[in-house]
Amino acid sequence: MLISGTSRAYFPYLSAMSAAKVRLFCFPHAGGSAGSYRSWIAALNPEIEIVPVQLPGREQRLREAPLRSMPELVAALLEAIDPLLTDKPFAFFGHNLGAKVAFELTRLLASTARPEPSLVLVSASPAPHRNDPQPSTPAGLESDELTSLTLPYVRADQELAESYTARREPRVCAPIIAFAGRDDPRARPREVAAWAELTRSRFELRSFPGDQFYAGTAFVELASALRELLRPLAN
Repeated sequence: MLISGTSRAYFPYLSAMSAAKVRLFCFPHAGGSAGSYRSWIAALNPEIEIVPVQLPGREQRLREAPLRSMPELVAALLEAIDPLLTDKPFAFFGHNLGAKVAFELTRLLASTARPEPSLVLVSASPAPHRNDPQPSTPAGLESDELTSLTLPYVRADQELAESYTARREPRVCAPIIAFAGRDDPRARPREVAAWAELTRSRFELRSFPGDQFYAGTAFVELASALRELLRPLAN
C-alpha cells in the first residue's frame, strides 16, 4: 500500500505494515482530534486496524486552517482516503459530529462510484435529518470559554455543526449501527433510532452504560461490540 502525503496528513497513525484484515476509520467528535483514538490502536490491534482521522487545525496540523463546512470537509477526506479503499474491507466509526462526517463521506463515496464502507457505525449522535441544528461540541468544551476563544478548530467545528443540514435522500447502502450511552440526554433513543431511515440495509441500535462519554467509561463493552461487528468483514 502506497501512502500519499495527503493520506498521511489525514491518517497519521496509518501503518503500511498492519496485519489486520479489516480497517476502521475513526472520525472524532466536535473539538476532537485523532489522538482521542490513540488508545484504541493498542487495544484492538491486531484484529482491527484502527485509523483515526486527523482534520486540519489540530495536533500536528495545528497551523493549517480548519474546515468549516461539511461539503468542503468530505471533499478533502475523499481525496485523502481514495488510495486506501481497495486493499482490505473497511468500516467507518464516527462519534458525535464525527458520525455525521462519516455518513456524508459514505454518501460521497457512493456518488463517485468508489468502494463504500461495509458498516457505518454512528455514536452519540441523533439522526441528522431529525435533529434541530445545534453545536455538537462536548459539554466540557462548551463550558470552557477560554478553550472556545483560543482554539480556532473548536469554533470551526461549531460552525460546521450549525451550518450542516442533512438530506433524507439518498440513503446509503451500508448497514448503520448506532451506539449510544443510556444516560446521554443529547442522543435519546427515539432520535438515534431515526438513523434507520438513512440506510437501505439493516439498522441496529446498541446502548452502553454512561452518557455522551460512554466510549471512555464503557470501553470494554464497546471494544467487544466492535470486534463482534467487524470480525465477519475479515473473512
